[in-house]
Amino acid sequence: MMENENSFEDKLDALVVAEGITVDKEAVVTAVATRKVDKYGIAIKALSVIGGSLAAGTFLAFFVLSNYEGAWPLVLGLVLIVAGMFIDSVKNKIISVSGVSVYAIGLSAFVYGLVEFRMEEETVYLVVLIMAVCSLVLTKNSVMAFALGLLINFCVFSLCMELIRGAGAGLQIFTFFAGVVSFLLMFTESRLVTSLRKKNWLFLPLRSAFVISYIIGVFYVSFHTFFKVKYPWISVFMPVLVSAVGLWMATRRLQTDMWVKVLIALLTLLPLGLTATFPAIAGCFAVLLFSYMTGYRTGIVLGVGGLLYAIWWYYYDMSVTLLAKSISLFVSGLVFLALYYLASKKLFGNGKN
Repeated sequence: MMENENSFEDKLDALVVAEGITVDKEAVVTAVATRKVDKYGIAIKALSVIGGSLAAGTFLAFFVLSNYEGAWPLVLGLVLIVAGMFIDSVKNKIISVSGVSVYAIGLSAFVYGLVEFRMEEETVYLVVLIMAVCSLVLTKNSVMAFALGLLINFCVFSLCMELIRGAGAGLQIFTFFAGVVSFLLMFTESRLVTSLRKKNWLFLPLRSAFVISYIIGVFYVSFHTFFKVKYPWISVFMPVLVSAVGLWMATRRLQTDMWVKVLIALLTLLPLGLTATFPAIAGCFAVLLFSYMTGYRTGIVLGVGGLLYAIWWYYYDMSVTLLAKSISLFVSGLVFLALYYLASKKLFGNGKN
């Protein structure tokens, strides 16, 4: 491990000397080390969260069917939560991952106890949110951090839906919150990794949790007829603005005239504006764009998958003829192929010299 780190630093020093560039060596080395620390892929994290949720649901169903009363569900829940955090600190992978299930079971028992004491829903969500944040500070496992990130987003979503009713405003506020945090985490990756120091490994699982929550949020807003969102087009402003910033950052490297850069931006942002009633398209595109720019592979997969599904659903839901749908997809494909060809040609035009 030490040999690999020394080899990487030697290659970085050689690159700086050969190209004559200036880099923040400490930030680069820290970022690479952070990516190596997170040994659990998104699939393992997702399966762990699903397993923990199923275990918690089964345990909660047992409580409901048994009609237990009194304070002991609260006590049992707190004991299991502490046990889950302790198991989470174990260095063995299999044992530490099982801490998510123990924590989820304890949390379900604790929430059941709060409900039995006739506590208001908003208060329950707030208590769980505080517990999740405190647990996030103490955790030493990326899988637990990912699960806690999803739990934090769920609590914020529930609070928004409970406190802000009417016209789907609560859903849009949550989507805005998750989107802002997601893009800030992607945009300020190097600074956060450097500043967090000992806790910099939290960055990767938290970013995945917030990106997933944001994509789910924009899809909820897009299905506005089902979720009774009165003004779904409001949620398209932020991803379009973020995409514009991303395109400006990307086109700065293009070796071409300004009018070509403006044309690329207009041809990219115009379709996003025209699909304002289905903000999932703009949201997934923004996630894909920033993930590609920052080398965030999980975000690229989520962005591509979400964008394809959003386009398919929007295409299926359009109230026009099949011929018009086919022509629109054909023209859109030609435009994006032309943009890709132009960008790749201009961006790497001097590669042969």
